[in-house]
Amino acid sequence: MISSKSLSAKQFRAIVRARGYRLRDIAELWGLTPARLSQIAADPERPSHYEYALWGLPKKKLAALVMGRRQEAARALVEASEAEPQRSGAESVAIEPRDVWIVRESPGDHLPEGCEGIVQAVQYRDGEQQVSLHFPATDYAETFSVTYLNDPTCFLVATGRQVASRAGELPPEGVEGFLPQSVWFARRLA
Repeated sequence: MISSKSLSAKQFRAIVRARGYRLRDIAELWGLTPARLSQIAADPERPSHYEYALWGLPKKKLAALVMGRRQEAARALVEASEAEPQRSGAESVAIEPRDVWIVRESPGDHLPEGCEGIVQAVQYRDGEQQVSLHFPATDYAETFSVTYLNDPTCFLVATGRQVASRAGELPPEGVEGFLPQSVWFARRLA
């Protein structure tokens, strides 16, 4: 279990504002009433998944672009599942450079629980698909096979969000060098 101190009500609300939202906007996104989200924000004993969800929100001005990318990934998943039979009921997501993954179970001091890693490259090497991740908080980098990322015992979880490429903006679609030539898939762990 990740042992971290919960955000104060002021910190929770400051993150909401910093991302460009109001509590009412987030309540609608999360399927809650504004009154219930206000209670959650004020509760110092709130379940930690609310804080993870809050940190995972894209800035409001980038939300439409992020949703568009997620819809494209969902369409690619549908096409892939129709072309190839689904393996063991795994839920897959497209992996692209700048995707953010989080450590759900620490494999050691070099990667503590909650540490975020950023996909640096997705490539085919030694007959297998490989994903290179960099963990800026600990300045650690490692390459993982997509097969391992598909394994339910993997200590990494896809967050479904990406880091910005420059000046807080995601690149426009089709800009060479930012988008992978082909789509790679890995299991999204719950």
